Amino acid sequence: MMDRRIRRSAWAVLGVTGVMLAGCSGDDSGPSTGAQDESSDSPLAQYLGHTPFGNGIQGGFVSATSWEPSDEELQNERRVQELTAQCMRDEGFEYVPVTFDMESGSSIFDEAYALEPAEFAEKYGYGVSTLMNVDGGDESDDPNDAIRSDLSEAAQQAYDEALWGEMVTLFSPSDRETISDEDFDELNDVMSDPERQGCSGQAAHEVHGESFGSIDMVEDDDAGFNGLWDDLSALFNRVMGDPRVEDALDAWRTCMAEAGYPDFTAPDEAENDVWDRFMALTGGGGTGDDDDEATDSAVVVGTPDGNADIDPEALSELQDYEVELATAEFACSNEHYNDVLTEVSHQMEQEFVNANQAELERYRDWLAESGGNG
Repeated sequence: MMDRRIRRSAWAVLGVTGVMLAGCSGDDSGPSTGAQDESSDSPLAQYLGHTPFGNGIQGGFVSATSWEPSDEELQNERRVQELTAQCMRDEGFEYVPVTFDMESGSSIFDEAYALEPAEFAEKYGYGVSTLMNVDGGDESDDPNDAIRSDLSEAAQQAYDEALWGEMVTLFSPSDRETISDEDFDELNDVMSDPERQGCSGQAAHEVHGESFGSIDMVEDDDAGFNGLWDDLSALFNRVMGDPRVEDALDAWRTCMAEAGYPDFTAPDEAENDVWDRFMALTGGGGTGDDDDEATDSAVVVGTPDGNADIDPEALSELQDYEVELATAEFACSNEHYNDVLTEVSHQMEQEFVNANQAELERYRDWLAESGGNG
């Protein structure tokens, strides 16, 4: 089953949240945030790279580590941009190389991720609509936006296709807001094939290698981890069904109802609701998490250039809603739920590790060798 993270990744890879991907894809050697990283003491984290039981703000964006590109990453990105510019010239278009160190917008992430979780919630909510520069601001820092805007509509289309390849024609929201499970392989094929990604994809593949851009998750059949995923799913169900967790969840629901949010039954539903509203606003569709069938069949995508036509007033309203909701959710989770979930999950995770250590080690080694996505 493709969960919301895969759908978000498919949508983000196509450009709406490009800066967010850059901010979250580096190594985790940077300074940690004020939030306690729930995965740090998770027995499963050393094998999976994360804990399956993160929650809301404490287990979400805020627990991410601060990031800035290394010298090698900057060098690689400069090379990607140079190759992209050369390719675009060959296609008859002007393109100015733009790299991480030229982008002024990254400072907002440094500021945000330095905050304590409660402060983050009060200022940025979940970091969904509040940290993503979807409206472009008054003036873009990217000189290529000005180059593109000076072209005719037909020339802009040709420019986009030269830069992004089939990602423009196949996955533009004007054509289709979601793709089904049957089309997911095609999406991954495009993301994995530089010849179908235009100049940007060809340049990135040349510098980063063949696996760059693939949004495939672990191929269970090929790698032989189906049994492990089934066991982990059963573990998740055991943790969430534990009477201690259920009691904590009841207390959380009461707290949220008193805060004015009686419709949410679990902490992740609050953030999902923000994502649904944000994706609807930006033309990316919804996560489909309210409908099990939709959850399995919808992959949200957006335009590669991220130039969604967004109503500033509607965006401002969503940002206010996100901050108010996240502030309430964090307070209720912190008071009634997080500690209980952590205690129960860590206890059961350790039992799981003790019983499945060999298979977990095999997965960890496979992940390190293959560069797969866990």
